[in-house]
Amino acid sequence: TYNYISRNIRIGSIAAQNVNTTKFPQVFFKSLRELIITTENLVRIEPFWRFEGRGPSEQLEDLNNRKDAIIKGFLNESFTSLVAEMEKKSSPSQKQKMFDDYQQSLLNNKDILGEENFEFFKKLCYEKLNVVNVDDEEKSE
Repeated sequence: TYNYISRNIRIGSIAAQNVNTTKFPQVFFKSLRELIITTENLVRIEPFWRFEGRGPSEQLEDLNNRKDAIIKGFLNESFTSLVAEMEKKSSPSQKQKMFDDYQQSLLNNKDILGEENFEFFKKLCYEKLNVVNVDDEEKSE
């Protein structure tokens, strides 16, 4: 039991650090999933083990309550970073590839990203890339 607990705590701790620091969607979403799974694992054994500080149930509830805000914050920071990196590139094809890779990573994780955060991503595209929404253009005509 102790090895199971320490392994989940160690993996969860690394995952939490990645969630809080990475700018890469692949790493962020993999780590967020790991953080949720390891915390759920600890919740299952919580009735049989004494944890110091906040227990796994409380941590999981907090994580679930804040998940959308955590993802939105990640999108805002990572997309801003992506745009800054794209601006350094001179080749339109390099810029397009960077954007396509980022967007594909989001699409690959749409199950955890959620519809609301995907809409937020689209909003960031309109704002930071000066993309014109086709619907908006039709309304102005």
